[in-house]
Amino acid sequence: MSRRFPSLSGGVVAYNEAPRIRASLESLLGQELPPGASWDRIWVVASGCTDRTADVARSVDPRIRVVEEPVRRGKAAALLEIFRRAPGDYLVLLNSDAVASPTAVRELLSAAAPLSPPFAVMGRPQPPRGAPGFADSVALLWELHHRFHELVLGRGEGTHLSDELLLLPTESLPPLPPGVVNDGAYLGAWLTTLGGRLAYAPRAEATIQVPLRFHDHVAQRRRIVYGHHQVGRLTGVAPSTLERFALHHPRSATRLLLDSMKGRPRALRAFAILLAAEIAAGVFAEWDRVPPRRDHTRWVTLPEPPPSPERTAR
Repeated sequence: MSRRFPSLSGGVVAYNEAPRIRASLESLLGQELPPGASWDRIWVVASGCTDRTADVARSVDPRIRVVEEPVRRGKAAALLEIFRRAPGDYLVLLNSDAVASPTAVRELLSAAAPLSPPFAVMGRPQPPRGAPGFADSVALLWELHHRFHELVLGRGEGTHLSDELLLLPTESLPPLPPGVVNDGAYLGAWLTTLGGRLAYAPRAEATIQVPLRFHDHVAQRRRIVYGHHQVGRLTGVAPSTLERFALHHPRSATRLLLDSMKGRPRALRAFAILLAAEIAAGVFAEWDRVPPRRDHTRWVTLPEPPPSPERTAR
């Protein structure tokens, strides 16, 4: 009996990402896939774009199909457009401002190999090296994010997934309700209610855009914290977070924090900034739950990073 190799679909949701979407799509098409695995097609939903996002996406490769939404309805609605169309065995979702490392999809497939649907495998988001702004705090945040998910998903205890890079079997795609703010967190909770598996492939890296200013970081965290409350309300499952983990496992959380800070310059200052931002975001998120509720459905595009000195010199 001949072996059947996996067929892949890609999915990217974009709003005014003309400067960045080419790199995102090329990072998928340029993947070093396992022998026999191949891309069927990659779907891009250009959601209410007012720039050339759709045109740029179409120009990258014939395997890319673009769906243009005239009005932004939020990421959940855009993802459902992809879910309805995705052929193949697996769907790989990548944020439109992220770039997957050359072996990322291979690592996702390797982690998925022993699993039976329903399941999801998340990759490892990484900030750009030498990111401007409050770089020390950003680097510490994503190191904590990595170590936390490695620990809790490795134990089979986590209920949260990050949405920057995800692999899903196409036979069990989630029925995302309209208006869901955090699709990754919702997917993790949804899988938990089904007894599905949440897995982490830490070597499946994706470089992501990060807030460059404290204000932008707080605004992003405000939306995420609000989305976590929403997921708990919709599913009855609270997304696992480091804060909640620390309440139940203070020793393990302290060890995780200290290991993440070890060897980092200005680590205490970086953590203090993160803590202040999280407190502020939590307060604002609670305020957003008071009627009339703030609409967090439509995500905010992060500002472009300034050009590097090398590029400026040219």
